[in-house]
Amino acid sequence: MTITEPPCFSCKHLLSWPHCQAFPAGIPAEVRDGVNDHSEPIQGDNGLQFEPASRTREDVDRRR
Repeated sequence: MTITEPPCFSCKHLLSWPHCQAFPAGIPAEVRDGVNDHSEPIQGDNGLQFEPASRTREDVDRRR
């Protein structure tokens, strides 16, 4: 089994896992589970898609 990390941890829109500016009520399972990289629009994403951030996953982990 291959585990794919979602792009969320390196996205500038991430607020606090599993919430972001695109999905403030919660990131959909297909993105959260790494099945969809959210590089294209998804229904309900408020017009925001993945954009690289300058922070690291460790920065996000510290904010939990």
